This record gives sequence, C-alpha cells and structure tokens, in this order.
Amino acid sequence: MQRGNSILIVLITVLLFCSQTRVSGQAEIQKDVRVVKPYTPTLSDASKISLLPVFNDTIRVTPDFGYVIFPQRFETDYKINPIKPAKMVGMPIPKLYKSQLTLGAGNYKTPYMELSINQLRAKTTQLGFYFNHQSSTGRIKLEKDRKVNAGYNDNLMKLYGKKIFKSSVLEADVYGGLNSADYYGVAVDTILERKKNMQRILSAGAGLKYYSAHSDSSHLNYKTGLDYGLVNDFYKNTGHIVDFSTEMNKRINDQVLGGDLRIRYFSQTGNLDTTNYTVVDVNPWYAKNTDEWKFLVGLNLNVDQSGEGKVSVFPRAGFEFNIVPKVLIPYLGIDGYREINNYGKILFENVYLTPGTAISNSNHTMIVFAGLKGRYSNKMAFNLKGSFEKIDSMYFFRNDSSNVLRHTFVADYDNATVMSLSAEVSWHQSEKLEFLLKANYYEYQLANLVHPWHRPAFEASLATDYNLREKILVGMDVFYTGKRYAPGTMGVVNELNGYPDINLSLEYRYTKTMAFFLKLNNLTASRYQVWNQYPSQRIQFLAGFSYAL
Repeated sequence: MQRGNSILIVLITVLLFCSQTRVSGQAEIQKDVRVVKPYTPTLSDASKISLLPVFNDTIRVTPDFGYVIFPQRFETDYKINPIKPAKMVGMPIPKLYKSQLTLGAGNYKTPYMELSINQLRAKTTQLGFYFNHQSSTGRIKLEKDRKVNAGYNDNLMKLYGKKIFKSSVLEADVYGGLNSADYYGVAVDTILERKKNMQRILSAGAGLKYYSAHSDSSHLNYKTGLDYGLVNDFYKNTGHIVDFSTEMNKRINDQVLGGDLRIRYFSQTGNLDTTNYTVVDVNPWYAKNTDEWKFLVGLNLNVDQSGEGKVSVFPRAGFEFNIVPKVLIPYLGIDGYREINNYGKILFENVYLTPGTAISNSNHTMIVFAGLKGRYSNKMAFNLKGSFEKIDSMYFFRNDSSNVLRHTFVADYDNATVMSLSAEVSWHQSEKLEFLLKANYYEYQLANLVHPWHRPAFEASLATDYNLREKILVGMDVFYTGKRYAPGTMGVVNELNGYPDINLSLEYRYTKTMAFFLKLNNLTASRYQVWNQYPSQRIQFLAGFSYAL
C-alpha cells in the first residue's frame, strides 16, 4: 500500500512540473520533492433513512370467534404406595433393683442401717419390705460439766403390698416399731441407773385400704380404709386405736358432691389413766368450679364420747378466683375441727412425756384464713397466707413439778387465740437445682398462761438440692427457731434462746449400684434446747455407703 502511494505522488509531481514548463517555458525546473505526510484514506458515515413505512387502511375488521368444548374424562394411571406406620418410641424405662442396703456410722456412737426390698415391675401387684435403724449411746455435757447418757434407739419395720384391679386398688400394710430414749435432762446433780431412767415404746399396727381408680372423673370416686394401731411403753401403759374411714364424691359437669365419714375407737390402760371412748366425724360438702373461680361449702360434724360426750358443729367454706390464671390467685375460707390427742400421738410428739399422762382433746372452734398464691414465672411459685384461729383447751408442755428431777413433761391447758402469717416460695431453676423457703410467724393471746410454753413465735427454713450430672448430689437444710419460754422453779420463767440449725448432705454415685454419702448436722455446733433441760448434741456426722442389688 505504501509503494502505491509513492508512485501516485511521483506522477502528481511530474504533471505539476510539466504545467510549469508550459507556462514559463524558460523557467528553471525544481528537482526537490517534499512530502508533508503519508496519505490516509477515510470513509464518511452513511446517511440512513429513519422513517418507518406507514400503511393507511380504511377497512376495519372485528374478529368474531366461536368454539365448542367437548368434555372428556382423562384417565390417569397412578399407583398407591403403602406408607409404613409411625412407631411411638417411649421413654427408656430405668432398670429397677430388687433391694438396696445402706450402712453408716457417726460420732456419738451412732450406727445406721436401712434396707429396702421391692418386687420388680408387675402390672397388677406390688410388694415391698422396709427396715430402718439408727441409735446413739453417746454422752452430753450439762451444766457444771456433768456428763450424762443421752442415747436413743429408733427402729421401724414395714411390710406392704398393693393389688391393682381394672378400676380399683387394694392396699395393705403391717408395721412394727421400737423406740427408746434416755431421760437425760435432769435438773439436779445425781447418778441414775440407765435402765430405770429411760422410755421405751413398742408400736405395731396394720392397715387396709380400697379405693377407686377411674380414668373418667364422672364416675363415683370412693376410698375406704380400716386401720389398727397399738402403743405400749416401758411403764406398761397401753393404747389401742381402731380407725374406720370412707370418702365418696361424684362429679356432675362442673359440680362435685361429696361426703366423708370417720369412726375411731380409743382405749387406754395404764397406771395413771384408763379410758375408752369413740369419736365420730361426718363431713358433707359441695363444690363447684369454673375457669375463673371455684368454691366449697360444707360442715364438720363431730361427736366425741370422751368426758361428757360433746357434739360440735363447725362450718366449712372456701373460695378462690383467678385474677390471672395460674399466676395470681387470691383465696379465703373458714374451717374448724376437733383435735383428738390420744396417748400414742402425744408420746411420739414428746418422748419425755410423764408415762401414762393423758392429754385432753382440743376444739379448734373457728379458723378464718385468706391468702394469695400463684406463679411469678415458670421457675418461681409462692403462697402467702394469714389466719385467725380460736382454740379451746390448747395444750402446752411444761416440766413435771411433781418429779424432783423435773426431767419429764405434763400438759398445761388454756383457751387461746392464735394469729399467724406464713409464706412459702419455691424456685425451680432446673432439674438440677431447686430451692424452697418457708417462714411462719405466730402471735398467741392466752386466757391464763403467761407464755405459750415451748412454742416459738417465729420459724423459718431453707432447703436446697443440687444434682451435678447425676454423679454428685448436694443437699442443704437451714432451720431457724425463735426463742421460747418454759416455766421454771419458784415461779421463774426460763427463756430458751432461738437457734439456727444447718444440715448438709453429700452423695457420690460411684456406679449405678453403689454410692457413698456424708451427712453433717448442727454445723453451727450450738447446744440448743429442743425441750427445757434437754440440750442437743453438737456437730454430728454420719458417713457410709449404699448398694443396690
């Protein structure tokens, strides 16, 4: 391409030269040729027509369609494939062991044994046996560093069974116990023969219960029981009790009609008192409940043949409603009952009772209460309650002044008005950790006595349990009992100081069948008095193991 351009330039130069020669003839020919730049060809843009063709049609046609549908069933060829039914997978059933044996020992010469034998899983029957023993032969310091025997011996044996029918259950049990305690709270410096300075209690009994177990609440529900109990002490005082009871109720829509009947026969023979009497309780009631509220009304009718054969009628009513369902529930009510204080019951309440002493029955003529319960969250539940109670012939323990040693107790009676406040708060942090706090405050107004002997004005307790990976279990119980009063000699009133009591338990599960435990009681090491002249043991520990077979 460059070569062609050069030839063209030469031709143009020759033509110019010739033309100059013709014009000036005699002019001198220029031989130098100068090229300014090489030739660069270019193409100009094409000019396009931007107009679109337009057709002007004066004839307009409106389309008109007609069609007919011929319906025809289309056969689909499909095949059903069976699906395997879902299987309900239940929770794994833990393995049961026929028996468990626990052995331990602690200070104050304290052996411990517990044996439990049970039948393995069965659909219609259950059988079991239980035995427990704990004793102590240690000594305790009293005033002036006097050491006395402060032993005790507690034994319990029980055989029980259950037969399950289609819509009812039959239960039976037989038990026996042997308990003893030393009268170590002597007021004077003396030496007593231990075998003659103690109480030993033999107890035995049997029970039979038959009750309904309907899955539908509209059926008639019933529960009938017959029990026999025997108590015999070291001083040949014997108490018998035969207890028959039956309960029935029937639900009709949101209403329930029911009634309870209880007949008890008491017999006591001994060196201080011999008596036989029957007590009958009849309690008809009616209840109704809805989603917003529920109430109950009834009567507590009591016929007590002891003494003059007193007949008592007490009103019974209760009402509660939901401010916020399951969250905030106020309640209130009125009640009353006859308290039967037989010899066996009082002896187990205070083992240092003067042998053969009979405690009169008490009348709780009126109980008025109101409270608030509910849940603050899914972890915390609470119950706050206040009550006003009038009690005729309320009993209070005092040291027996007819005894020179004053180491046994008899009862003082008085008509009392008791105002109480109680609070209970539970915190369920998880399946591994939970707390329970309780507190009670009492104010007594007595007709004759100066103080409510041995009854505190304030009580509180805190219990907590912690489970670390099902391997280490920790439990702690903290109790506090406020100050109490007891009558002394020469009209002097003894003040029993309030005391805390802290108990700690540890359990290490070495395997599924073997575990080791340690229990520590009275960690504050205080020598508090549960009863006047009876100081408690200081720090107590109990260690041992349990093994399941």
